[in-house]
Amino acid sequence: MSRQPNMPNAENCSLEELDIAAGAAVSLRSHVRMMATKALLLGISHDQVAKLYDTTRRNLCRWIDRFNTSVIDGLTQKPRLDRPRKISPENRAKYIELF
Repeated sequence: MSRQPNMPNAENCSLEELDIAAGAAVSLRSHVRMMATKALLLGISHDQVAKLYDTTRRNLCRWIDRFNTSVIDGLTQKPRLDRPRKISPENRAKYIELF
């Protein structure tokens, strides 16, 4: 027997607020997360939403957990703390020319 997927809390924000936030999203990832959440709120199944937005059900569940705890802020992409690049931007163009 499969586990019941989690659902976004409709009381966190309205569909219109999700639309506005998705339109103002600074990254494509944030936009996709917001639109997928909206689709789930509209009653579309997890499988269909995962296929539509080219993600997994597991990622959808993570996004929903974030939405349920932090509302729209939980869906926005945060800056990543990656290590510095080994190739400087100045030298990058030189290496690209080699290929």
